[in-house]
Parts: sequence; structure tokens; C-alpha cells
Amino acid sequence: MSRRILVWVNWLGAGLLSWVVLIAAFQTNKRFSGETWISSGVLLLLALGLLVILNGLRLWLARLSNRTTRWVLIGLLVLIGLIQLYVALNFVDGTQADSYMVRNQAINLAQGNHHWQDYFQLYPNNVNFTLFEAGLIKLFLGLGIKTPWEFLNILRFLWLDTALFSGLYLIKKFHRWQPGAISLTLAWLCYTPLYFYGLVAYTDALVLPIAINVLALMWAATATTGWRHWSALVLSWLLLALGVVMKNNLVVFWIALAIGVLFAAIQRRLKWSLSIEWLLGSVAVIFLSTSVMTGIASHEGYQKAPDKATPVTSWMAIGLNERSFGKYTTKDFMSVKQANTAAAKKQVAANLIHSRLKAMSAVDLGIHVSNKMGVFFAKGDFDATTQIAQWVKVPKWYLNRQRSLHFWLLLSTQCWYLMFLIGSIYLLLSRKGQQLAVSVFALMILGLTFFHVGLWEVSARYALPLLPILMILGVIGWSTWPGMALAPRQRKLVSLLAVAGTLFCLAVTLQFSKDQQSVMAILDFQRNGSYAASSTTQLIKPTQQVTNHIPFNMATNQIRVYPTSTTGKVTVVLKNGRHELARRTGNPAQVVTLAYPRTVGSSLSLTIINRGKTPVSYYTALANFSQLDGTITSGQRSYLQHSLNLLHAPANLTSNRAIIVMLLGELLLVVLSSRLLPKPQRD
Repeated sequence: MSRRILVWVNWLGAGLLSWVVLIAAFQTNKRFSGETWISSGVLLLLALGLLVILNGLRLWLARLSNRTTRWVLIGLLVLIGLIQLYVALNFVDGTQADSYMVRNQAINLAQGNHHWQDYFQLYPNNVNFTLFEAGLIKLFLGLGIKTPWEFLNILRFLWLDTALFSGLYLIKKFHRWQPGAISLTLAWLCYTPLYFYGLVAYTDALVLPIAINVLALMWAATATTGWRHWSALVLSWLLLALGVVMKNNLVVFWIALAIGVLFAAIQRRLKWSLSIEWLLGSVAVIFLSTSVMTGIASHEGYQKAPDKATPVTSWMAIGLNERSFGKYTTKDFMSVKQANTAAAKKQVAANLIHSRLKAMSAVDLGIHVSNKMGVFFAKGDFDATTQIAQWVKVPKWYLNRQRSLHFWLLLSTQCWYLMFLIGSIYLLLSRKGQQLAVSVFALMILGLTFFHVGLWEVSARYALPLLPILMILGVIGWSTWPGMALAPRQRKLVSLLAVAGTLFCLAVTLQFSKDQQSVMAILDFQRNGSYAASSTTQLIKPTQQVTNHIPFNMATNQIRVYPTSTTGKVTVVLKNGRHELARRTGNPAQVVTLAYPRTVGSSLSLTIINRGKTPVSYYTALANFSQLDGTITSGQRSYLQHSLNLLHAPANLTSNRAIIVMLLGELLLVVLSSRLLPKPQRD
């Protein structure tokens, strides 16, 4: 009976992921129209091509000797390490929204300032991660390093890579080492969201490897004895507790693991004593970790303010907003925030929940859940490309081509994502997938989906902890699906279909690129300070002037500032060193944009002079670290919000040459992969 229940769980997980495949294939360009998504037809053809390539890769890997396989795997791991090191040292996130608030506060704590921003009274869920970040920053400041962001990037990548090594361990335990190990490593190398999230200083990267690491440790604990057994057991408790205290929704992972442990005992795969031991130990460590973090927060000066804190029901109310598909909206948040007491906030949230449920019929509720599913699961990049809006450090080649690069990154990532989903579905439905560990993964997918889609606010990045699970299930699924034999005529037919599909993709993509022409590139966008901050403006009194230095060495010809005043009289001046590039005078609403000859600046300075008789104000960022080069400063400084742009002649989304090379490259790989397929055996 217990085995049958786990089979049902797998089938339920496969059914959910089948729905996700339809969403990811057909609805992404509708739900995220603000980004450059190609048509579903092109996406499906490219994904089908990738499927053929992966099948050919599997057949090629099966022919390799164990020694060759080992060296290929080592080569891929070294390549991953080198690329991650390059990215970590050359790309530094300028932070935005929550990560900006967390970094500011963490620097405060690291410098011995125990005053907490009001933001953390509204969002107490970010306190623990801020304390963790503060500890790391304090360590680097103690070593005299005032720009530790590259080092933190390296640490973040090393932490993410623990999921890769845990995945390799699990693949070995599933007896899918060849070709599973190289397939997983290749996917890790090519899946670009992992590089983006390796740069974002927020909880997402911290919790991403938790599920895979804990399951690998639990498996290791059952396969060893003595100190190795206890080390793996205790480490699994600590990692699970880390995930829960940093992101409370990961309690669903603990529930999935607890169910898995109980079923293992019922099926006599584990002794009852070991199952109870793990359950009690994990609960104890979670409660102990929560108490310890509460004590540390209190010691660091944090005090809860119940009348300011956002009640959990407010996120449920936001999740029921049909217009936003359950995503965060400032209007919903502010309607709760403006209530004066904790009881009043709960009442406002409760009223929202009641009114929205009452307004929805059963059909409306079903449509709303479907829309939330789309937000949660449609994007294979899990919102990675939107998590970094501004940079402290970034190579010129990336800035010059970021719009085109984002298009290709989204397209390739979505193809990989569909492959993970298809492989996962196959494994969950196959007999080889009827294993307890696979069912635990299915429970994790179902649990996190139910939490966010069924109960809570929803966002694409909230599904990020499921990425390693889908990668592992997908890779094991690829390595277990049956081979396919092709006769010579069938090989020719596959090649002809591949050519026809490529020509179709070429025609559609070339036209799409032309339709998406742009005339402006945003190269430097400093917009911090406008999210949940108590002071986001700078007042400029009559006759006073404010100057901001902007060290930027790329070609630009336009700058924008962001005033909050619409009356008064100001003069805005932009200089490159001593050379004046542009000057405009008028009221703040009129003097927003300055155009100037194309200039490669190195020491730009922006000055605003108040020439009127009344004060004027502009949006600014108040930060404990330079918004220009990332250096940690001794006190809080103000930085004017601005964007530096380059206006140019109409340019396609991506070059025709890039489209031709990319699509012909995939065609070549598809044809070569089809040639690797075995011929049918004759009786």
C-alpha cells in the first residue's frame, strides 16, 4: 500500500509538470510580454532539436571508456570553475530592492552600528540573512578589504556548486553515472541562471542547493556507520535548519523529507529507530537555530515592532489579486501597511481575502490558479535576468550587447528548461522512477507549488529551489529513456525535417529581430533608494548646488535625472572633467533629460543648481557603499538617481549573422546526432 501511495505521488508530480510544459512552451511570451520572447513555434522546434542532440550525446557518451569519461568530466568541472571565476571577478551586482536594503543594513552592523532601518520592521523575514551577510562583511573588513563583493561572489559560486557535487553523488546512487554525470555537468555549465544568481546577494542563491544537499547527506547517512554516519546526519539537520531560518517556505521541504523518512521505515528500508532519530534531531536543530538567530538579532539591536510588521495574511491577500496574477503589487502592500496597528493590518488583509474570494466563482478561481502557475513556472530563467538592474562592475562587451545577449540567454535557457521538465516527467512515470528518493523530490515540487500557487504571493524566483531537483530528475530521465534506431531513409527524413525547421526558425527569428529594433541602450542605471526606504529624496535649497561624480568610461550621449518636484527653477550641468558637455535650465520637470555629443567619459560629473526661490528635491539613494565602485564607506552618503544612455540608429534585437550562426550550428549538431543513432537490427 505504501509503495502504491508513492507511485501516486510520482504520477501527481508528473501531471503537474506536464501542465508546466504546456505553460513554458506556449504561454511565456504572453505572460512576460515586456521581455523579448520568441514565438512558441520557434521555441518548440529548437527544444526538439536539443532533444535530438541530447539523445545523440547520450549514445556518444555510452561508447566512452571509464577513463575517458572521467577526464571529460574533470575537463567540464575545470571549465565551470574558470567561467565562474571570470564572472565572479568581472561582474559585480549593484543590488536593487531587497538586496540593496539588506546590504546597507549588513554594512551598518559590520561597522558596529546597531540601528535598524524601518524596512526590517516591515520585512522581518530578511533579518536572519542580513545578520549572515553582516558576519561575512565584518570578516572582510577585518582583513582590510573594503570592496569584498568579488570574494563574496566566489563564495556564492562555491556554495552553488555543492548542489552539482551532491547531484553527481545521487546520480551515482541511482546507477546512472554514465551518461548521467557528464550530462548533469554539461547542463550546469550551460544553464545561465546559475551564473546570474551567483551574483545576487540575497537568499535565493543560499537556499538553492538545500534540497539536493540534504537528500544526498541523508542517503550518505544510511550508507555509512560510525562518525561518518553521524557527521552526515548532523550536517543534514544543520543545512535543513539553515534553509528554514533563511526562507521560511522551505519548511515544505522538511515536510517532504519527513514523509519520505516515515515511508522508508514503513517499507523497512530504514530502521524505525533511525527514522525517529532523524525526525527528532531535525526538529530540535530547526528550533534551536531559530532561537539562536533570534538571540543574535536581539544582541545586534533588532527589536520586533508588531504594529509595523506585515502580517502573513497580507501575502495571502496579494496572492488572490486576479489583476496581478498573484504577484506583488505596491497598492496591495500599501493598503495593509497604512493601517496603524497590528490588529488593523490583519483586519485589512482579512477583508481583502474575503472580498476577493467572494468575488471569484469556481471558474474564476481555477483561471486565477492557472495564471499563478504561469507566473511561478513559465520562465526557465526563474527571473534571473531581471534580478540585476544595475552594476558596480561589468565588462564593456556585455553592456554593449546586453539586449541581444538577454534574448539568446532566455531562448537557450527555456529550451534547457523544457528538456529538464520532459526528462523529469518520463522518470516520474517510468518504473525506474518508482524509488523513494524520486518520490521525495516529487513531494517537494508539489509542496512548494501548493504553498505559493495555492496560498501565497507568487513570483518566478520563488520556484528557484526546485531548479536542482528538476535538473537531477531530468538528467536521470534522459539517461533512462529508450534508445531509437533509424534506417538510412529515416535518417534522411530527420535531416530534411531539421533543415525545414531551421529555415522556418531563420525566417521567423530574422523578422522578429527586425520588429524588435531599438534606438537606445541603457548603460548605467542607478535607481536604488526608491524601494521601502524612509528617505529617498535629497532637498536642494535656493542657491544651493549638488554635484555627483560618475566615473564611466563608455560612450554615451544622454543622461536622465529623476526629480520629485515639478515647480521651481534649476540648472543641470554635465561635465567630462573640465569640459562642459550639456547645460539646461528650467523647472525640474522640464530638465529631466540632457543630450550631448557622443562622448567616452571617464570623469563625468552631474551638477544641479537651484536658481529658484523654493526648495526642489530629487530621488536619491542613501547608501553605506559607493553606488559607483562598490567601496564600503565610513558613513551613509547620498547618490542621485540617474541613467546614462546611448541613442543610436535603429538596430535589430540581434544581428542577422548571430541568428544564422546559432541556428545553423544547432542544425549541424542535430544532423550529427541523428547519425549516431543505431541502425535497426535484422532478424
